Amino acid sequence: MIYGYQSEKLSAARSALMLPHLRGEAASIANAFHEIQLAFHRMDESGLDDNAGTWVRKLKELMDTTGLVDPDSVGLWTIKAQQLGIDEKIEVSRCVDELAHWFREER
Repeated sequence: MIYGYQSEKLSAARSALMLPHLRGEAASIANAFHEIQLAFHRMDESGLDDNAGTWVRKLKELMDTTGLVDPDSVGLWTIKAQQLGIDEKIEVSRCVDELAHWFREER
């Protein structure tokens, strides 16, 4: 099981993005970002194919909080989620779904 942990975490991220968003859409996306970060932490990317590598890079880009400030202590990922446009939200969902499937097949 090379990617068993990643499979578990990306499945959790996919679940976080599903309706209903009991604490709001931004909180659900922030929760998904947390699961994604756990999946990517210390992950050996050398075994990823071109598609999986592209999805990982895209998610890292979409999750980047560089330059954001959190004066109200709501969490940088919540702030980032609030700033995402509809196309970016679709891209987060698509990449999470594709990676969850990819990791499940590769584990």
